[in-house]
Amino acid sequence: MSVDKSVLTIDEVEKLLKDRYNITNIENIMHIENSSANCYHVKCPDKQYFFKEIQSDYSLEKVYDEVKISKFLDNKGIPIAKFYMTIDGVYIWEYRNRVFHLQTYIEGNTYKMNAAPQWLINDSAMYLGKIHQELKVYPLMDDGFGESFFSGWDVDTSIELYKNMLVKSDNIKNESIKIRIREDLKFKLSILPKIAKIKFNYERFSVLNSHGDYSTIQIVCGAEKINAIIDFTSACSLPICWEVIRSYTYSDPKCIDGREIDIENLIDYLKIYLKQNSLNAYDIEMMPYLFYYQLVRSTFGYKQYILLSPNNKDELIQFAFWRTNMCRWLDKNVELLSKELSNNL
Repeated sequence: MSVDKSVLTIDEVEKLLKDRYNITNIENIMHIENSSANCYHVKCPDKQYFFKEIQSDYSLEKVYDEVKISKFLDNKGIPIAKFYMTIDGVYIWEYRNRVFHLQTYIEGNTYKMNAAPQWLINDSAMYLGKIHQELKVYPLMDDGFGESFFSGWDVDTSIELYKNMLVKSDNIKNESIKIRIREDLKFKLSILPKIAKIKFNYERFSVLNSHGDYSTIQIVCGAEKINAIIDFTSACSLPICWEVIRSYTYSDPKCIDGREIDIENLIDYLKIYLKQNSLNAYDIEMMPYLFYYQLVRSTFGYKQYILLSPNNKDELIQFAFWRTNMCRWLDKNVELLSKELSNNL
């Protein structure tokens, strides 16, 4: 379910496609579910299109970067959806304070989180390595983490934020959800002082251009084949080891409910990735700590459910539960995982 309510009706979508792209032979327009943005599948007799209304917190400039990156990777042989230009000669445009674009519709299926078959886990690792390798020669994008992510963080501020959410969680009407949220918030509160003691040397990480939200959810698949990697809206530079371990945990069924990381499976994933792009020893040693550190600090899902109440709050809170379960596993196993990765890669 989309985060924002759409500013358009189906009839308005049809009119905009006619006015902006001169598409006049539309047979059907369907709103696509299970997407954080409002997306539409547009069918014509000769073509199919993917029309997207970007979430309200993305600027025109940020979304235009997606077009440039997609063009660049398309020329490098990465399977990407192509963008259409309007009759006015632009790829990205604004209407009613939202940003829009039109892409080719990619036939295929996407797999839900922790439901990827083995061939897809393998191929996604391979393509992530290719993307990182190819984007090394692309102009460096804004840093999605940055040194300030570490040096500018105040643990006491995070503690107060979690305490505030804990107080406000009393207003949750669903009793079972309330109990679980309160258990999770108390757990995170208990380990915030612990992660504050983890020290990182940001300059030692491989900070490179990346997708920013890479997972099998962003991959359209055919019959044991990746048809396209989509949604580069979040592209930025970041410590690439973070995106590698994150993408693995979102794909492997062994990580369902966030209950564990299968160390052997992660090593296999990394070996496939490393055939396309390198990671240094510090990346490999510290990636579990960085993932753990970022997950514990994040209020994503709880904040939305307790304080903001967006359209998709039920989906977001389930994702928050997954992330906190992963925190629980990492809290017990992060040192072991780091040693195993360092010893086997």
